[in-house]
Amino acid sequence: MSLSLFTIPANDQSIFYLGQIFGNIGGVLPVTNAPLLLSVMFKVLNTAALSVGAMIVVYTTVAGLLSTASEGEFLGKKWSGLWVPVRTVLGIVGLFPSSGGYCAIQVIIMWLILQGIGLGDTLWTAVLNFMNQNGGSPYASVNFPDVGSHIKPKFENLFKGLVCYESLAATYQKGGDPEKYSYLCTSNPSDPRCGASLPEFNAENPRHSYDLGVCGTLQFCNPSVPNPQNIPECNSDVSSRECKKQLQDTKKWGACYDQNSLDCLLCKAQIQALPGIISVFDSIAKKFVDLDYDYQKFYYTSTSQTLNKTPQWIQDFCNAKPGLQNKCCVNNIPGMPAEPPDPLCSRSIFNPQYDPKSLEGSVNPHVVEEVYAPYGILPYLGDVDFMTAATNQYIGLLTGAYTSYIAALPPAQLSGWQAEARNNGWILAGMYYFSMSKANASRQINLGNLPSLEMSVMIDPMGAPDGSSLATIKGYRNNIAGMNSLLEAINDAAEKNGDLSSSATPVFKGISNSISHSSINMLKDFMSYVAGGNGDFSTGVAGKLAVNPLAKISASGYHLMFQTQIAFGATMFAVGVAAGLTALNFTVLGTGMTLPPQYEIFKALWNIISPLWILMISALFSLGAILGIYLPLIPYTIYIMGAVGWLMATLEAMVAGPIIALGIMSPSGQHELLGKSEPAVLIIFSLILRPSLMVFGMMASMFLASVVVTMINVGFAKVADDMFSGHSSGLVEGIVFMIAYTSLLVMALNKVFSLIHVIPEKALTYIGGQAMSYGEGEGLAGMKQAMEGGTGAIAGGGKESGQAPAAAATKMGQDRAHAREESRRHQESRGGTDLTAQSKGPGGGQPGGGAPGGGGGGGGPSP
Repeated sequence: MSLSLFTIPANDQSIFYLGQIFGNIGGVLPVTNAPLLLSVMFKVLNTAALSVGAMIVVYTTVAGLLSTASEGEFLGKKWSGLWVPVRTVLGIVGLFPSSGGYCAIQVIIMWLILQGIGLGDTLWTAVLNFMNQNGGSPYASVNFPDVGSHIKPKFENLFKGLVCYESLAATYQKGGDPEKYSYLCTSNPSDPRCGASLPEFNAENPRHSYDLGVCGTLQFCNPSVPNPQNIPECNSDVSSRECKKQLQDTKKWGACYDQNSLDCLLCKAQIQALPGIISVFDSIAKKFVDLDYDYQKFYYTSTSQTLNKTPQWIQDFCNAKPGLQNKCCVNNIPGMPAEPPDPLCSRSIFNPQYDPKSLEGSVNPHVVEEVYAPYGILPYLGDVDFMTAATNQYIGLLTGAYTSYIAALPPAQLSGWQAEARNNGWILAGMYYFSMSKANASRQINLGNLPSLEMSVMIDPMGAPDGSSLATIKGYRNNIAGMNSLLEAINDAAEKNGDLSSSATPVFKGISNSISHSSINMLKDFMSYVAGGNGDFSTGVAGKLAVNPLAKISASGYHLMFQTQIAFGATMFAVGVAAGLTALNFTVLGTGMTLPPQYEIFKALWNIISPLWILMISALFSLGAILGIYLPLIPYTIYIMGAVGWLMATLEAMVAGPIIALGIMSPSGQHELLGKSEPAVLIIFSLILRPSLMVFGMMASMFLASVVVTMINVGFAKVADDMFSGHSSGLVEGIVFMIAYTSLLVMALNKVFSLIHVIPEKALTYIGGQAMSYGEGEGLAGMKQAMEGGTGAIAGGGKESGQAPAAAATKMGQDRAHAREESRRHQESRGGTDLTAQSKGPGGGQPGGGAPGGGGGGGGPSP
């Protein structure tokens, strides 16, 4: 194989298919049993192009000489004296024939196409390696089981520590009674903590900690690289088992014993995340401390005529509380007559002090809930749960570290269908889509030991021994106790303003309780089975994703087809038995009726019921066929048609090769080097990228399908319930809704999986290229039309067969009546008597007669 930028599997089928089309192209395309026809045809075409190129050279030479002579400038003013000769040489070289009949530019184009194949194979192999390394599932995700019990509580403690630090460092001026403010720097402005800036985060700290003094210490992971010389177990043999075990003790020696190890990458991600989180937390802590100072000053001195105007956020609180509008103190405007202070003013507002019997120096949690959070902090944050946002950012960086770790792993040892998929290459990737979609969807990767993260918060200073650093802040403001109330208030506000995971579930619980109509219930059951595959409607709740939708949809479709066939067979059996029983014509003493009335009743009822019943059975079977067969075939159909389009584009590019060379030779081209062939660059570039972009589109559509199916399930049942609210509905309406739901799935998934060809078509339009389509959607439309025709024929056959039992019973009754009529006529022709005839003449001696005045007698003579 020729020089390649990528590793291409030896059994790559796209190269095999190209070889069976083009044959040997200058040694670039490896092929055995190469066909020769196209190479012969291209040789003729390239010879003709070379002849045209020779004429262009002659024209360029003659016209250039004339322009040079007349204008006094080499090749004239219209042509470039530098680039026209260069392009002429390049064009002729590009048309130079190779041994296989192809010209040089065609060999170059094919080499570029092979690099596109290599890129596609590399991307496809990366997908397979990821699945192999993560439990065989493309849906594998990183699992953080300790978010609620480990990560978030540590961040909450970090925030409390920062509030404490900013409370001690606040340099507020005195106002009113300083003892009631209880800020350290108000009474002791010379304390070194007053006005001290927040310590810088230092990842190289030998203690691996972030110290906030008496307010707490944040302990983080050790990102250093351990030195084997400092480890006794490594003195004799660095590669020994005991040495490696000690090197991997991240708490003792450092996480980065191996720079590419997961522990090291996670630790570096933690170090990257913490400075930003600390900065955000500190800004919110400062805001809280400012609010606390404003409120305390207002509470204790609001009736003073020398203070400034009450802060707006406190006025907002007063205006929102009934009964306080006239009792919140708005200080007198300068220059206006002073009004006497209202003694009820401050007594009408919540006391900002914490219960003195509990933790001293913190704001009353009730004040935080009623005043600070809703009127001071939440407007500042915009109702954002900053604690959850910081936790998500932290988790996101750890997840990125794991992604980097996976990407750096050596290629996996693939087996089974994964090895086959890798060897076949990108062009047959679509045939393995269903195998991937059936993989373990719930696979979650447990990262094991997360980077160490501990935050110790100061304890109650009232219990600290005298003389300790903690006891020195006894009686001063730290605001730790009120932080729990603040965090709860922020979390409650976030849930009320769009947290889907907590707000959507009650909505759907209400839907479940309110749905009472049979058709909606049937629709919901149908959606549950289609979405979850086992009657689980959890994927109809916002915030929970429907994974593996195509595999579950396929299973539900097969089940529906199977059930409808059973129902159809059972119906035919029941109708046949009923028709046979009602068509029985019992005879009594040789007498019977031609058409029993019970049969006529059954026939009339069946003729009324059968059209609707067969229609419903046919509709359900068609739904099952669409769900079980058509929808699962969508990705394969689009992908294989995209591969066909790629082969067509390759043929187009090879045919255009000599024309591109002629365009390069054109002296009047706009581009200095490419002449008139500039558009060919983007077209060939699109051809190179198409294999990898098709693989990317297929995998992206797999995840988009989960999102889209979830979106449909979240809203469809609610819409259907609202439409039929207050109206009675039954079985037929339910089937119609099922048809509508299935149609919506079909349209949505058709659009979703069109990414397989839309991404390659439109990717280069962002840099001026043109979308190139090869009719990939036509194959899907043809398959859908064929399926609809097939299921329609089956439905029509079912409708006709539904009439067969009644028709057979009718014919049976008619045959029996005809037989009795023939028997009667035969007896009359032989002179016999009709069993129903009356006696004739007196006496009883006549054959067939009876006693005088008697009824019908026996068939023999009288005794």
